[in-house]
Amino acid sequence: MAIGFVTVGGEMKAGVILLAAGDSSETLVGMEFLKSFGKVLLVHQKKPLCSLVDEKDVDELFDLAEKTIAERQAKVRSRSRRNIIVRPIARA
Repeated sequence: MAIGFVTVGGEMKAGVILLAAGDSSETLVGMEFLKSFGKVLLVHQKKPLCSLVDEKDVDELFDLAEKTIAERQAKVRSRSRRNIIVRPIARA
C-alpha cells in the first residue's frame, strides 16, 4: 500500500493505492477515490460498458427508477383490488 495520486478530468486527489507485486505496473485504487471525485463506477454485465459517471447523475437515475417501480407496483395493487369480488354469505 502507498499514497498515490489520481487525476480525473484535470482534478487531482491523493489517497491509498495498492501496488501490484513483481514486474506488473498495475495499480488498484480504492472506493475512496470514487467518493472523493463524486464518481460512481458503472458496470453492465450484458453490455461492454464500464464507465465513471457523476454521482449526481446516477442518483437522479436511481430516483427515477425508484419512482417508476413504485408507480408500477401501485398499478398492480390497484388492478388486483378491482378483481376482488365480495359476495355476502347466505344465512340459513
